[in-house]
Amino acid sequence: MLNKVKYPIGKFEFYDTRDIDKKIVSKNLKILDQFHAKLKSELNKIPTNYLSKPYRDGGWSIYKLIHHLADSHMHAYIRCKYAYISDKIRIMDYVPDEWANTEDCSFENINYSLIIIKGIHKRWVSFFSKLKNEDFKKQYFYKERDKFYSIYNVLGLYAWHCNHHLKHIENFRKNIKN
Repeated sequence: MLNKVKYPIGKFEFYDTRDIDKKIVSKNLKILDQFHAKLKSELNKIPTNYLSKPYRDGGWSIYKLIHHLADSHMHAYIRCKYAYISDKIRIMDYVPDEWANTEDCSFENINYSLIIIKGIHKRWVSFFSKLKNEDFKKQYFYKERDKFYSIYNVLGLYAWHCNHHLKHIENFRKNIKN
């Protein structure tokens, strides 16, 4: 059974890449484009002293979650560029928990990570917007998961990732006892 606390919007379902649906591309581009503003809006509703608290049992603090979003989306952006330039390239893994425990992620100031997210998303939307249908079918190989990821699915996965963590933050905010 799916853990609704861990996966409040469900798990991502991969797309069939034989036919690239421009409506899905547009919907996902809109999510990426609006993410920074929605994230900041949600964070502004949370008292600062709560940002160091876990967003769910067994989860990271809100500030570590923001650093995770910056790290994760940087990696995904670079992977998409690699796939575009060198179809079927093998990419290097990163372990989110290890990255979340580096010294820069223990820093409670999330402003730099928010700047990274804003910049990466602007670049990403620009990148995706210029792709042709055939470009969305290009892939990278994720060795640790023994799986190919198309640019089309990465766009969908990270639009989902935005909404997934926005929902975590929203649920956390709604459960704050004033």
